[in-house]
Amino acid sequence: MAESIPTLLEAYQGILQCATKDGPRGLSYENYKSYHSWQDMFSSERYNDVPPEFIVKEKDVKEILETGAKVCDIGCGQGVATCIMARTFPKSEFHGIDFSESAIGEAEARAKSMNLTNTTFHIQDATKLPPDWSATFDLVFAVDAIHDQARPDLSLQEISRVLKPGAYYIMVEDDTHTKIADNIGSDMAPLTYMFSLLHCMPVSLYFEGGMGLGAVWGQERAKEMLAEANLECVNSYVINDERVFVSKKKNN
Repeated sequence: MAESIPTLLEAYQGILQCATKDGPRGLSYENYKSYHSWQDMFSSERYNDVPPEFIVKEKDVKEILETGAKVCDIGCGQGVATCIMARTFPKSEFHGIDFSESAIGEAEARAKSMNLTNTTFHIQDATKLPPDWSATFDLVFAVDAIHDQARPDLSLQEISRVLKPGAYYIMVEDDTHTKIADNIGSDMAPLTYMFSLLHCMPVSLYFEGGMGLGAVWGQERAKEMLAEANLECVNSYVINDERVFVSKKKNN
């Protein structure tokens, strides 16, 4: 983790400008190219060419992936997790979305280098998924992505819309609490607040109406927002200092 700090300092002067009276609201993703390259490297090491543990841990999810499911990765970045899962579950169809054109280009190149035929990547805003995707997916997942969105609430509503009734949504976020006092004593809290202040909040606030939740929005707020989006959290647990929320779309 320590090696990420110099990459974040690439945007430090811009963050100082955000703190001035008439400064910008936030910073665009283009200000964080070095940091996103580090994230790609970290993701590759974290998954180590095996599907994420949060996928194989859920028996029902693993079974539908083995038999053939339609899956969407929200905020897929450079497609590390998407491509590893696509290779592991060749009967399933994977769609990765990200609004960064450069990230999608890297994801497509990765899929091509791995000779994958079951992946499609889209330059797409998570708050405005295609209208014809309603009730399309058997599984949607998002890894460390929702809190970075300008409008996480709208993103969760769109995720709910594109899921089939009863289908799964798996969200991975930092294991934090919503109230600052409840994070006292956590070894990871100082580092997570640092990431939140230097990256997560600026990229969200850059957009008009951005909520700027940050990485420490906390499990309590996350569960509230899941419920507001008609997603019932049926399980929640911690893997490697990250909290996994397993939700199902409610049958209306």
